Amino acid sequence: MKTKDKITIKFNGLGIGLHSFDFEIDGEFFEEFQNSDFNKCKFFVNVNFLKEETLMSAKVDIKGHIIVECDRCLDELTLPIAASESFIIKVGEGDTKDETVLFITDDDYEVDLSSVIYDIICSNVPMQRVHPDDENGETTCNKEQIELLKQFERKSTPDSRWEVLNKLR
Repeated sequence: MKTKDKITIKFNGLGIGLHSFDFEIDGEFFEEFQNSDFNKCKFFVNVNFLKEETLMSAKVDIKGHIIVECDRCLDELTLPIAASESFIIKVGEGDTKDETVLFITDDDYEVDLSSVIYDIICSNVPMQRVHPDDENGETTCNKEQIELLKQFERKSTPDSRWEVLNKLR
């Protein structure tokens, strides 16, 4: 069974009330979405699914980590991710602009949460991925790599036109 298929909740046979489901996600899940950036990861997903007479809702809690390259030194960096989202599941057609409402058809007997969970995880990964600074404010990046990069750093020389303007002050 593929990982993407595991993030499906069959609500047809569920009784009225609160139900809890646990899933484990790794890099295989992200391959389904053709996202190779997240091939080293481990996430634990808990879905609290509430089924009522006319409405269903879900609260998704995600905890785990992803291993990516540091933007500064290119060493591996483990980023912890924790997120929680709630949404409503309605039967029928409606305005899909509201991200907190998921619509399903009358014929559906299960709800696939894969794309919702994918979106939650992706939106909680920081844009800037760098090693954190230590307690002294020093970077914890690979020092050898940083020194190598400094060798290729451009030295900027001031534009002489600005010097003339600075004298006017």
